Amino acid sequence: MRYPRVMVDMSLVTVREMRGEDIEALAEALNWPWRGIDRRWQELVAGYREMFVAVVDSRPVGVVSVNEREEHPGLLHLFALDVGEPLRNRGIGTQLIDHVEAEARRSGHSGVYLEVGVNNHAARRLYERRGYSQDGRPLPNSWNRYDEEGNF
Repeated sequence: MRYPRVMVDMSLVTVREMRGEDIEALAEALNWPWRGIDRRWQELVAGYREMFVAVVDSRPVGVVSVNEREEHPGLLHLFALDVGEPLRNRGIGTQLIDHVEAEARRSGHSGVYLEVGVNNHAARRLYERRGYSQDGRPLPNSWNRYDEEGNF
């Protein structure tokens, strides 16, 4: 499905910590089942991730998650970055990355690392523009999408 592109004044975009009341609006913005965003929220509540949302007109339109991983001490792990289709390629993903990098500096991390699908060309271009580069050989991985009831 193609969505019409939406113009947005980037000076009106803010990034903040995600709140429980963001779940429904974020699921709508990302065209995700509510349960998928709630599952991420439950991981946040359990301490497995932190989440930041990009907000336009008081509504979340994008999200990114971070955590720390034992296999990469001193680095902040950026993952699950997503922006609603109508607002992609407008700089919102860049603002979310900027926020994560600032959070890494603020919390004393030496840097940020991420993982991205080999075939996710748009995301790879974004990360490369931001100065990230491939480190090592690609590893197989898969992501699953769930329906409203949480079924695969």
